[in-house]
Amino acid sequence: MSIDYNAEFPALRSGRIHMNHCGISPTTQRALRAMCDYAEDAAFRQGVSNPRWYSAVRKAREQAAALIHGEADEIAFTKSTTHGLLIIANSIQWKSGDCIVVDEKTFPSNWHAWKPLEERFGVRVLAWPERNHRYRLEDLSRLTSENNVRMVSISSADFASGFQHDLKAVGGIAKNAGALYCLDGIQSIGAVPVDVRACQADFVSADGHKWMLGPEGCGFLFVRRESLSALEPWLCGWMGRENFVRFSDQTLPPDPTARRFEEGALNLGGIHALGASLSLFNEIGMDRIHLRLRENVAILREGLATAGWKLISPEEPQSSCGISAFSHPEHDPERVVLALKHADIIATSRRGWLRLAPHFYQSSDDMEQVVKAVVESS
Repeated sequence: MSIDYNAEFPALRSGRIHMNHCGISPTTQRALRAMCDYAEDAAFRQGVSNPRWYSAVRKAREQAAALIHGEADEIAFTKSTTHGLLIIANSIQWKSGDCIVVDEKTFPSNWHAWKPLEERFGVRVLAWPERNHRYRLEDLSRLTSENNVRMVSISSADFASGFQHDLKAVGGIAKNAGALYCLDGIQSIGAVPVDVRACQADFVSADGHKWMLGPEGCGFLFVRRESLSALEPWLCGWMGRENFVRFSDQTLPPDPTARRFEEGALNLGGIHALGASLSLFNEIGMDRIHLRLRENVAILREGLATAGWKLISPEEPQSSCGISAFSHPEHDPERVVLALKHADIIATSRRGWLRLAPHFYQSSDDMEQVVKAVVESS
């Protein structure tokens, strides 16, 4: 399909080049319009338009499910990636001696969801070691074979190096060990194709403000239908009940779908905006989006390599998300990031590396301009 990128992406009209889609992204025009529509309704037609907004929630649920090849009844809306991970971590009946494997340099949201369980329940959190900015499957196999692993929970891609896990292979190892499999998917969903069925994920949590180009503070949690029975209905409030509109009935059971984890009033404006962005992703198709993103990544990597920057991220496309991390023996990434900001290019540094994260809607000319600016600023 043909997409008018200038119409769909306000950032392209700003004169600024955004290279931090792995951090906080500019939203789509659709998300902007949805948020404005909701705000106007809230101001002038509160109560009258409620059916329309709850219809939008249903559609957004369908869009989220379609993006990751799940089903709509497996999606619960959350306020953040952390929120979704905490729901899972606190809904399992842990036993002393259970082990949880996390990737060693996982993002803090994934670490702090599980680590407090050690003191509370006597479980152990085991680190899957990082070796030269990579994770080896044989190390995970060893951990799961030598320990009583009940959960494998990883960041789908590393937020600093851009290393993309082989989600299907990790899922196979987890299942062979009889373990549950949980993903912090925020660094992959919207950048690379994610298929929750193919990778056998039980749970996936992600906020929409990175690669999905949605608003901050609104995300979703995928709970595989077959894995729902492994969870106690922790934080199951009144809206997480079956037939919750029966306000006088205090005996309502938890909803039989993932919606049981939507405990109270929903972020209607945020959900509608996120659904609007996801509709664009589904219309274009993740294979096409990923291919275009890879083309932009390749221009950055080739240009900076010529200028003497060393690539930290994996070179193989299957092991790399949209993040490119670079180091240089003579240049301070923090100073480069500041110089880029003065040139209206938004970038970041992590672990002493320059981190660039373009997206599919940007042009090859944008990428050449970024390369030139980095060279001139270093």
